[in-house]
Amino acid sequence: MDFDHEGRWLATTDADRSVRVWDVKDGELLYAFEGQWSLDFAHRVSLLAFRDKRSVSVVRFSGQGEPKTQRLEELDSQEVFAVKLSPDGTRLAIAGRDGGVAVWNAETMELVGTLDEDVVWFWSLAWSPTGKMLAAAGSGGEVRIWNAATGTAICRFRGHENTVWDLAFSQDESTLATCSTDNLCKVWRVDDGSLVRRFLGHFSEVTSLAFSPDQERLLSVSLDGTLVEWPLESQAPREVL
Repeated sequence: MDFDHEGRWLATTDADRSVRVWDVKDGELLYAFEGQWSLDFAHRVSLLAFRDKRSVSVVRFSGQGEPKTQRLEELDSQEVFAVKLSPDGTRLAIAGRDGGVAVWNAETMELVGTLDEDVVWFWSLAWSPTGKMLAAAGSGGEVRIWNAATGTAICRFRGHENTVWDLAFSQDESTLATCSTDNLCKVWRVDDGSLVRRFLGHFSEVTSLAFSPDQERLLSVSLDGTLVEWPLESQAPREVL
């Protein structure tokens, strides 16, 4: 699930292959679409992207009339694993079974470029807050960071022993947090891939994480049913929910 940039709407997915957008204030269902998994609101505009098994849709909410939906048909030959909109909503990153990451113009749906066209399966994607960098992580613990404008590699390292489920940039873009099926959360320096912090406390796979707005804590969610708050200056959890 994900909130829109103003915190008014919440988008959710379900096993029935539906994407629903809800009004946060009163819980009213506003829109429903066919799709599932990897949904993402742009950070600064009313734009929602989500994937089905072999397609990606981008929905624009204008505030007047029905939203406009665009669909990438060129992806029918591959399975899509992850989608992520740039903060300004102009670019759409897609990772799939073909390997590597493709970046598309989110308005024209034209391919802008590809990053690392190899057989690595990336399960998670993250843009830096300014949109200057793009990170991907996936099978085998592989983590890669690129300059989003030039496509050149900034850093590449093996962050975990197993699949990385989620990753997030800090607000100042100096560090990147990752979480994995190995029950761990880690924080890395973006410029050289060196390990800054290692957090162990979950008893099952860690599926998602986020930095707090004040950048003093890391929040993580696990299949063990807990949400843990980690102070970034300590390796001990402050609170477990």
